Amino acid sequence: MAIRDYRTSLKQFLPVEGGRIAYTLAGDPSAPPLIFIHGWLSHGGIWRTLAETLQQKYSCVMVDLLGLGDSDKPSDGDYSIAAQGRRVLALADALGIRRFTLIGHSMGGQIALCIASQLAPARVVALVDVSGVATGKLMPTVRNIFLPRMRMALGQPWVWKLTRWYNQWPVMARLEFSNWFYNSHQIPFADWAIDRHYALQPDMHTSAYRAGQAIMAADLSAYLSSIRVPTLVLFGAQDAVVPVREGEVVAECVPGARLKLLDNCGHFPMLEKAESTRAVIKAFL
Repeated sequence: MAIRDYRTSLKQFLPVEGGRIAYTLAGDPSAPPLIFIHGWLSHGGIWRTLAETLQQKYSCVMVDLLGLGDSDKPSDGDYSIAAQGRRVLALADALGIRRFTLIGHSMGGQIALCIASQLAPARVVALVDVSGVATGKLMPTVRNIFLPRMRMALGQPWVWKLTRWYNQWPVMARLEFSNWFYNSHQIPFADWAIDRHYALQPDMHTSAYRAGQAIMAADLSAYLSSIRVPTLVLFGAQDAVVPVREGEVVAECVPGARLKLLDNCGHFPMLEKAESTRAVIKAFL
């Protein structure tokens, strides 16, 4: 199946702890499995450019985490990093996948690290951590602007409605998401329209706020040395969402881990430096 559109029409759904999660499959199911885990305010389709290539040799599973994407968004859900990791494992079980390679971005990298170090280390074949959180650290813009605004919207929903309204205009949207990319003007505005759609869903501010809290509550540094699989850490050198130091911590703590920095690149290497990201990950795999 070619990967073109990640909206609900292509999604399948699985009941898990806390609700239903959505997922997308691509490639030959008998090929070696790759499980892709997206980040905060994101969705499985963030991997579209990478999975388009890797599905030729691998079975690709792109999950929408509970509270995000097209998955259920219960206001009282458990959005801890460990709970999200258990849901990823439940999806692997449902698909009959015993062992797999994990590719995680941002919060998804944190979840992948949790699975590989604590939840199911024997099931992980290899690990790719793209702009991933390791110790719960986020840049000040996220901590001091985005999360407080979502907290405010819990009691005053008009705050989230206003945010969604003014992001209709390109100049405002580029300002709103300026920390995503090193230079958002280098990426055609239409090319990340679907990503803005999923980041600003009308029913998401409660689950997204709690997921953001979960990121900062999970410090995995004490467990990283137990990871014993080949590990690639890939960061944009100008990441303005997750400090590059988070990637350095993983590279220092995981035996044999390799850190690759992409210059002139922010938080989304798979969109900003798609060709370089594909090349580095393909070579690692």
